[in-house]
Parts: sequence; structure tokens; C-alpha cells
Amino acid sequence: RLLRGMAAPLYDRSGTVARKGNRLFLHLRRYPGKRPFRIANMHNYRIESARLFDTGRKLTIKRLPTADQIDGLPARSPDPIAPIVELRVCNLSRSRYGQRCIGEPNPDTLT
Repeated sequence: RLLRGMAAPLYDRSGTVARKGNRLFLHLRRYPGKRPFRIANMHNYRIESARLFDTGRKLTIKRLPTADQIDGLPARSPDPIAPIVELRVCNLSRSRYGQRCIGEPNPDTLT
């Protein structure tokens, strides 16, 4: 169910990233435990929310100058192989006001 309709995954040394609409799914190969982890700023994209996909637990986002820091993971991984962190992102360059997310329709082109 998770993989249907997803864009091809991206690979990184700490895990795999897949995208579906305005959601990114980080498959963490190296679970950081309670320590926060960082995601480098994405050009024209802003992380709006983060949650642990396996349990639905909301994670906190702290914006830093060059990265977003994700915090609030439990000490033990909920998945022994690769827990998934779901990120909801917004595309700032396609929105007149910097608010509309990637997967949302453009109100200017609706008829």
C-alpha cells in the first residue's frame, strides 16, 4: 500500500527516501534513538510536519540555518529493520503566498 504510486526512491547513507505527493518517507537504516537528526534544507521546500509512520507519533521540527532538526523519536526503534519517518513538505516556489503544498491543486488553474 505504501509503495503504490510513489516516485522512484532516493538513496542516502543513512536510509532511503520515497515520495508520494507532498509526503516524503524516510526509511532509517541507522536509528538515532532519542537523539535528534538533521535533514539538509531543500531548495524551495519547507518541512511542515513530521511523524513516525509505524506508530503515528508526532515529531518536532526545529528550523536551523542550513537544516531542519527532527526530534522526539523513542529510545527504541518501533521497527527492527527500518522505521519510517513521514514528512509533509510544502513547495514555496509554486505558491504565491508560500503556503500551498506540492500535492494540492493550483486554485488559479481550476475551472
